[in-house]
Amino acid sequence: NYYDKCVCQSGLISCPSPKIGVGPSCGGKYQSCQCPSSYKSCDCGPAVGASSCTINGRTTYSSCKACCDDTCPGDYSKSYPGGCYDTSRTECGTTCYKSKECCDDTCASGYSKTKPSGCYDTKTTGCGNTCYKAKECEPQCDDTCPSGFSKSNPGGCYDTKTTGCGNTCYKAKDCCDSSYKYTCTGKVESSLGDSCGGKYKECDCAYPYVWLHWEGKCGCPSNYIYDCTGPNEFALVRDCDGKYPSCVCYGNQLWTDDGCVASGTIEVYVTSTGNIKCEQTSAGYTAFHYDGRQARCSICSSTSYRSWATLNLGTYKTREACQSYISSMSSGWRSVGFCSSRTCEYPSGTNIY
Repeated sequence: NYYDKCVCQSGLISCPSPKIGVGPSCGGKYQSCQCPSSYKSCDCGPAVGASSCTINGRTTYSSCKACCDDTCPGDYSKSYPGGCYDTSRTECGTTCYKSKECCDDTCASGYSKTKPSGCYDTKTTGCGNTCYKAKECEPQCDDTCPSGFSKSNPGGCYDTKTTGCGNTCYKAKDCCDSSYKYTCTGKVESSLGDSCGGKYKECDCAYPYVWLHWEGKCGCPSNYIYDCTGPNEFALVRDCDGKYPSCVCYGNQLWTDDGCVASGTIEVYVTSTGNIKCEQTSAGYTAFHYDGRQARCSICSSTSYRSWATLNLGTYKTREACQSYISSMSSGWRSVGFCSSRTCEYPSGTNIY
């Protein structure tokens, strides 16, 4: 037979990569195609970047990804419960649910669930979720211990200090007995004697303060009882908490336990039984009693005095001397004078002590 030219038989097909041609071929076409033998079906899907090959609706892949565990964790399930719930996911990305009591998941005012960069404060919602509020960062603290101190607790007795970050530092020291208990750092206190652990058995006090052992502090002497603010009174010595042991009087007045009085004379009458009487030498003076002895006395002032001790100027021994003298006097009137020298005198001016 005679033919003009040869042509490919009909029914041949192309096999684009990665397909492989099978059977007779003509002009780059084949009777049928097939996938490479290395390609396989993937139960859990192809790996990222894998190529595919589909023949008769069946797709195989050059490589497969590892299969995942689609089991929900713990007491979660894939059933949607409605209401309030927590969620989780399986390895395959499936959502799992767990019912819970409904709560308020709203952030407090000024807070949000978006975590800011830098420094921030946190609060939690009623559902336990964290909310954030940006704030200015505080300066970095110095956590270094002072010289001689360390963060290691030595046991026994020690002094402590804190770092700039608030952590405790320790320094071993000798253990002291309980009598060393005063730091002597008060306003009028200073150290006295030997110390142990920075403490002392007692403190030295600035004048006129004295150490009060029963109170463990500096205080005023017991005789500092006058404020020297009365008429004609002033002070010449240093005060102790605003009090003085005595005051000074203006002019020719005298200081007594009851204040400043004018100098003068007390007329004393001694009865035959030794009882004492006082009689006024001018009008306007007040009667009083002393040790059961009725008396009416004058000392150039209309002030009423409470006791013989006051009339004879307090705790000075002239009081006892005057009393002894008066008690031994014979019957009749006697005058007893007193003056700024705080003496008790005969009318003639001779001191009786």
